Amino acid sequence: MHTRRRLVFASAVLILTGLLNEGCSHQHAAVATTDRGRGAALFAKNCMVCHNASADAMRIGPSLANEGHKRTLAQIVRAIEEPDPPMPKLYPGTLSEQDVSDIAVYVKTL
Repeated sequence: MHTRRRLVFASAVLILTGLLNEGCSHQHAAVATTDRGRGAALFAKNCMVCHNASADAMRIGPSLANEGHKRTLAQIVRAIEEPDPPMPKLYPGTLSEQDVSDIAVYVKTL
């Protein structure tokens, strides 16, 4: 009976680990394969229309200076992929998964 409980517990841990890893796969991929310089260029092209990278000036949207200290990388990715209105939804479409990862890594450094 004790062996059966261990087997059930081990199975539950494996299933939960798989579910957690599935939900975080984008974040792990982003950390492993990002290009901050490319993210800066994509930010300039797609985001600076509304957002500033410094705290000195405001644009249509809020400045993203110090955003990396306020949010985790996963939260920044989520904000890009699932933006709150009136921010436009650029992913998927204008931005690829790689684009989102690169921009998120750049924003994390602001």
